[in-house]
Amino acid sequence: MIVCDGFVGNTTLKACEGTAQFVLDKLKAKLATSTIKGWLARLLFSDMLSEVKALNPDQYNGASLLGLRGIVIKSHGSADISALVNAIGEAVHEVKRQVPNQISDRLEAVLLERQY
Repeated sequence: MIVCDGFVGNTTLKACEGTAQFVLDKLKAKLATSTIKGWLARLLFSDMLSEVKALNPDQYNGASLLGLRGIVIKSHGSADISALVNAIGEAVHEVKRQVPNQISDRLEAVLLERQY
């Protein structure tokens, strides 16, 4: 978790995404130069490839904007339909758990403890 303003958060996120995509693209390009390399990579690294697929950002699409009185889920501009469905699912989850109320109640309790 990173706690920061929107600009720093977005810049950090985009830098991490770009770096990961660059590395994956270079790896794919190298493996595409030879059928044997691609076949061996799939054979030797099949477990790792499934882990890489699990890191698909569309599965975790939707960042909660906290500190608001309602629920706002920010999604990628390039999100596809499955990513959008996951973001909506996150919003439904937060509504059911009453996340804004929980945050507000906890902050109020902390402030009262510290007498602010």
